[in-house]
Amino acid sequence: RDAQESRGLGDVYKRQVINWPIRTALIVILINIATQAGAECGKLCDHYWRKTATKADVKAELGGGADIMAWNRIGGRTPLHFASTYGNPASILALLTAGAAVLVGTGKGYTSLHFAAAFGTSVKFQTLPSAGGDVNARTDERYRLLYLAASSGVF
Repeated sequence: RDAQESRGLGDVYKRQVINWPIRTALIVILINIATQAGAECGKLCDHYWRKTATKADVKAELGGGADIMAWNRIGGRTPLHFASTYGNPASILALLTAGAAVLVGTGKGYTSLHFAAAFGTSVKFQTLPSAGGDVNARTDERYRLLYLAASSGVF
């Protein structure tokens, strides 16, 4: 019986050794795809840049070919999600004018309105419903906008 068990462990080890190059190649491919997807956002998905960006800066990025609907590689956020969290109302309006979709959610269902409610200001929060944001939307974790806004002090 010990011989069978040790042989079984050897088989598991062999499968892991054989699968290792395939797993490594798959990880490299996925990282490459994610990096390229994030690059399409340009500075629009950079929260450090976003904190000081003006409406003119946003327009310059859009004119340079940044994709307003691209998702970044961490969290699946769009430029409008970043603007709702870190930007100013003028940059939100610039993205909306360029055609950014208000109802697009992250992998967990957070829309730009959720980010404005949780991390933004009342002015940013009020800008988005007039552009088609759903004030009754819930995240996958069942958070409502009113809860997020009240918890963060937006209202």
